[in-house]
Amino acid sequence: MMHQTLIKREYVMAALTADRGHDAELLSWTAHEFTEPGENTAAFLMCLEVEFSQNGKNDRINYIAKLNPLRTENWTDFIRMSFQKEVGFYEELGPALTTQMKAAGLDGLRFPRCFFFSLKQDGEVIIQEDLRTQGFRKCDRMKTLDISHATIALQELARLHAASLVLKTKLTKDIQSKYDDFLSKHWSSFKIGAEEIYCTLMSDNLENVKVVLQKMEGYERAAEWVENLKSKVLSIFQEQTATTPQFAVVCHFDLVNNNLLFRYNEHGKPIEVKILDFQMCYTASLATDITDFVYNCLSGSDRKTHLDDFLSSYYASFSRVLQACDSPIPFTYKQLQEEYKSKLLFGVMSSLYKLPFIVAEDNEILDMDNYDNQTTFTNTQQRNMMIMFDRNKSFHDRLLSIFDDLGQFGMLT
Repeated sequence: MMHQTLIKREYVMAALTADRGHDAELLSWTAHEFTEPGENTAAFLMCLEVEFSQNGKNDRINYIAKLNPLRTENWTDFIRMSFQKEVGFYEELGPALTTQMKAAGLDGLRFPRCFFFSLKQDGEVIIQEDLRTQGFRKCDRMKTLDISHATIALQELARLHAASLVLKTKLTKDIQSKYDDFLSKHWSSFKIGAEEIYCTLMSDNLENVKVVLQKMEGYERAAEWVENLKSKVLSIFQEQTATTPQFAVVCHFDLVNNNLLFRYNEHGKPIEVKILDFQMCYTASLATDITDFVYNCLSGSDRKTHLDDFLSSYYASFSRVLQACDSPIPFTYKQLQEEYKSKLLFGVMSSLYKLPFIVAEDNEILDMDNYDNQTTFTNTQQRNMMIMFDRNKSFHDRLLSIFDDLGQFGMLT
């Protein structure tokens, strides 16, 4: 397997040493594919099964290796950016945020420990702890999160956001300037010409959404609204990610089911969550992260019925961190609600793009290496969306619920 050649013995040894100490001796290791088709775009995951010797005894341990997916040349710069972001978070920003939390007597932020990384061009590797050994497991990416899962995920997201505000007060310059080498880039800025790529990608996706909506009686206005949106995707992204200091935080920017692992009590209730995959981390309004999560992870009925509960839980968790760190809470709950509404379009745009990838199965899963031919890629995605819309009730209901929300908020004008 080509991906496995990226993992060097010295990488595994370095990870083992960082985890278990210099007296741990690597005996052997094997690697096997970890994720299912359709789960990752900017990385290829493998599980490393490691046998080692320490203090005269042999033992075993697992690690997760995140590798450059070795896609076509068209993907090179984007994948490079993604790994730089994640390494920057795990090596610099994440530990700095956790230091602020622990200094206030709080638990550190809940993300996996990183034991090794290499940013060698076209051979990027990150080796992390395997959280499954601690009882964490993922939810079904095809399903929305229920209230208990969504609540603790939002509470942890709030802790991440609040910690970044606390850190900001300790720095002589703002967070984006200090960590500019990895925080400042995104879909529309990762290389020269990225804006054009972003516009094409998003507008073609909206064209596919429009075609699906045109099949549905009662969604004619929604289809027209999507058509009008196509020429504005870049300005909308720039407008929605712009923010004021009181709401500007370090955002995850891709908090979907697949990037969350949960641990449960004996009754099957989720009691802890770990946030994975910081390949898209960015500085923006905290409401962009919330709307992104709400529209990608929750059902329309739960958004409608429990949104205030979710926001209240988020605000309480956010406030607890700031109070423990003797930092002022920069906005009221009402202002949070207003900011959420002002960034609603970010979550909508995100979901319209991500949802077809989240629910795709088997032949519906796109070969991302075929993205070089944009016309073929778009036509294939349109065909797949039509199939999913007809056969997959979850996709059908989740997609239409987005436009039901927009209609309710008076935005389809």
